[in-house]
Amino acid sequence: MSLVKETGLARGLKIKRQLVKIHGITGNVMEAKGKVDLGIGETSLHEFMLVSDLPMKCDILLGQDWLERFGYQFQIPELGINLPAYSETLVRIPTTEKGSRLLEAEELEENVFCSSGVVECVDNSFICLVINCNPTDKTLRKFPRTQELPKLSGKFVDAKGRVSCPESSTASKIAISACKRRRTRT
Repeated sequence: MSLVKETGLARGLKIKRQLVKIHGITGNVMEAKGKVDLGIGETSLHEFMLVSDLPMKCDILLGQDWLERFGYQFQIPELGINLPAYSETLVRIPTTEKGSRLLEAEELEENVFCSSGVVECVDNSFICLVINCNPTDKTLRKFPRTQELPKLSGKFVDAKGRVSCPESSTASKIAISACKRRRTRT
């Protein structure tokens, strides 16, 4: 159920007056004064229950009715992540790792694959592309694992034939000093 605070409405909106008691998940009871049709952003009109106050000092609370109607989903990784049939889905994967990590492509379940790439692990998660090649929806319960980025050493040649050397903490000290000596000679 989606809720809107009465003071957050623009004047002139048509309100369908109707008193309704709303029982929240915490056991609290709120009284709705009526219903009003609102559009948010580019969405079509949706019916909101009109209340005098909302928690967290907000003016509007998008309920599951609005989220489902306009295609939003909340996924709880511990319960599995829903993957629609024949879909490519960006999935937030839980992790304890931090920073840039390597993700190798793998088959997570039969005909369910994750893409490879370098991912950024932030706030105990990273985002990766998961492809469900099955004709039915699947629930992803096996998550891909990341690994350390490979150690780099040596030299790299760009498209114009210029030589450069990595100067990151992952490059070997020998390669860096060799590159610096080469630069001073040119």
